[in-house]
Amino acid sequence: MSRGAEDSAQAVPTTEEKAAPPAKPYFEITRGNPTPVEVGILSAVFATAEGNAAYAAEHDTGIRDDWGDVNDKLRTPFGYSPGSFLNRRQF
Repeated sequence: MSRGAEDSAQAVPTTEEKAAPPAKPYFEITRGNPTPVEVGILSAVFATAEGNAAYAAEHDTGIRDDWGDVNDKLRTPFGYSPGSFLNRRQF
């Protein structure tokens, strides 16, 4: 038997290694008759939510604090007409 055949024989998993328990599903449908597209959409939404939660757990973003933001200093100066005191930041 060649050396490559011995390596490939050792790399083949046995039946005991293949018998892992199945993963728990994201959700279970108890009522109704959803279409496969609707089930796929729900699965995508839950998988995205789980991925976002895992990312948020690893990366702390903290509370956003805009006090002293540079963009406030770069606002255009208002004129002296009566319409100049409109809230321009709402647009």
